[in-house]
Amino acid sequence: MPELQQLWVNRCQKLSDDDNGLSGVLHLLNLNELVLKKCGPKEKLVQLLQSQLSTHVKRPKFLVGKSISPTSSEASTSTATQTG
Repeated sequence: MPELQQLWVNRCQKLSDDDNGLSGVLHLLNLNELVLKKCGPKEKLVQLLQSQLSTHVKRPKFLVGKSISPTSSEASTSTATQTG
């Protein structure tokens, strides 16, 4: 997924609240936006992702929340959603 620009993780309550939750974010070289939406409290994971994204070459936006709207018209075509 080297061309992925937006990654949305939506309604994934079972996502681990540690470094096993999401991995490989630093390898998504074209990432502009990462969204965690309706995933429940994931404080450790959020801190870990904030740290990783602060060193990412493109410094993508990182949004966490319950109801977040897409930031561009391309969101519906370039969004990856994980459910679990």
